[in-house]
Amino acid sequence: MIRKLLVTGCFFWLNVVVFSQQYGTILVTDYDDVTLSVEGVSVYLGEELLGTTDYLGSFNLPRKVKGKLTLSRTGYQPQEIKFKSKKELSVDVYLQVVQQQYDAQRAATEKLIYANCLPEDVASAYPENKQEGGMDDGLKEYLESYMRYPKRALENKEQGTVKAKILIEADGTISCVQLIDRVSFELDKEAFRLLTMMPDWAPARKNGSKVASSYLISIPFSLPK
Repeated sequence: MIRKLLVTGCFFWLNVVVFSQQYGTILVTDYDDVTLSVEGVSVYLGEELLGTTDYLGSFNLPRKVKGKLTLSRTGYQPQEIKFKSKKELSVDVYLQVVQQQYDAQRAATEKLIYANCLPEDVASAYPENKQEGGMDDGLKEYLESYMRYPKRALENKEQGTVKAKILIEADGTISCVQLIDRVSFELDKEAFRLLTMMPDWAPARKNGSKVASSYLISIPFSLPK
């Protein structure tokens, strides 16, 4: 009985040691959308397939590795990285879609972010919202927390201020985001993303009642120093 317990204990200890070994992790993200993890990326060491990334874009190395790894998936440009297994090592990799697919995605995105949604009588139907202090502070905090500077914009050294007008309904929801002053496609796209995913606003009030309003927002993008 004691011998059986010892054997069982040794087996359990061996499993803990073996499966707790960490040979490194690769995290794969879309180059043009850092909020998008890339699933199903094949990881090769030479011609040997080590495995594929999961739905979180993550892949744990099954054993110690030293050398060049090739990451490949249909629709993306293959990428090589130098890798040497180390305990708790995590490497971020950004895969670019093939040029034809990028062009198609850009064309579709441009139609969306540059669409005209403001009514002709916007000034009368949506008086300007003059919110003070707290909303400005809250907006600044929101932008600092959720802004993701596009990698293509960083490479091209693009910076500037995107200005947009949003329509805030009486219930606080945003019904329209229209870019007024543009900078570049990459920065315009990020500004549009930030504005469309914002939580509801505190609506304007007129004679004590909640009313729809418009609001002009400036979103600055500055290259890191």
